[in-house]
Parts: sequence; structure tokens; C-alpha cells
Amino acid sequence: MENSNNISTPPPLPPNYPSTGKVNISTEKLFGGFGLIFILLSVIPFIGLVFWLIGFILLTMSMYQLSKRFNAPPLFNNFLIAVALSFLSWIIALVLGVIGSLSAASLSRVSSGADFGLMIAFLTLYFIALVVAYFYNKSFTLLASITKHNLFKIASITTFIGVATTMILLGIVIVPVGLILLAIAFFTAPDEVEVRS
Repeated sequence: MENSNNISTPPPLPPNYPSTGKVNISTEKLFGGFGLIFILLSVIPFIGLVFWLIGFILLTMSMYQLSKRFNAPPLFNNFLIAVALSFLSWIIALVLGVIGSLSAASLSRVSSGADFGLMIAFLTLYFIALVVAYFYNKSFTLLASITKHNLFKIASITTFIGVATTMILLGIVIVPVGLILLAIAFFTAPDEVEVRS
């Protein structure tokens, strides 16, 4: 009779997402938080564009570094898609607006042609803005999951709702609130985050 002690038992299964240690994100937090503050200050006349550019660079650096530190490429990829679509939306809206204006104006309705072009440009911007907000939401929701700081998710959902309600002008108030919450989320996020593979 075979000795039961010789029967080998299988090793315990590892957890689904084993910890790989903690990383310090204090610098990335500051870049993201101050970047959003500068973006909010872009409403200031004359120098607003400078503030926006500084804020955009800081926020982009923050998201890029965070994706590297957490080894989470989708974190920056979704952010980058949103940025690319943001720039593309203005080009598409401008082209469609001009084409719409010229098409309707060729029918000897200059005034209505301009109105038609503006309507096309606005609708194009609106629908692309929804897609942009969706990808931003994906990126910051993932950041909330990694850092276990739910305010990132709350802020991104608030911003998405703001973009969706711009048609009724409610978004003019909600979007800045979402950006303020997002800045607070960066500043209040933990300095050290446990990274899991």
C-alpha cells in the first residue's frame, strides 16, 4: 500500500493580480493638479491660450508618467485618443461649416447659408465632444481603479454629464465643476500606490 505521505499536493494558486510593490506618484499628482488649474484659468482674456497650453502640457506629462509607473498603457492611450479627437474635431467642424455655408449660399441664401454652416459645425463639435469625453472618462476611471481614489471617477463622470448637457447650456456650469473635482482628485490622491500586475 502506497504511503499517503508520498502523495504530492499541488502548490497554492497565485492571486489573480499579484502585487509588484508601491510606486511614488507625488510629482505626477502635482503635474496633473496644476495642469487642470491652468486649464481652468484659460478663460482669462488675452493670456488664456498661454494658460491652456501650459495646463495641457502638464496634464499630458502627468498621464504619460502615470501610465509608465503603473505599467498601464490604456491609461495614456485613451487620454491620447481623446486629445487627438479634440484637435480633429475643430478641423472637421471648420471644414463642414465652410462647406455647409458655401453650399447653401450658392442657392442665393447667404444668411441662411451661414446659419446652416454654423449648425453643422456645432452638431459636429457636439457629437465628437461626446466621444472625446467618453475616452477621457475611460482613462480617469482606470486611474481611479488603480489608485483606489474614486474621486477621479466621480470627476470624469461629472465632466461627461457636463459635455452631454451643453445642448441645454447646463454643461457650461457642470464641465468646470468636473474639472475642479478632477484637480482636487489629483491633489488628494495617495502619494504611494500599490501596483498590481
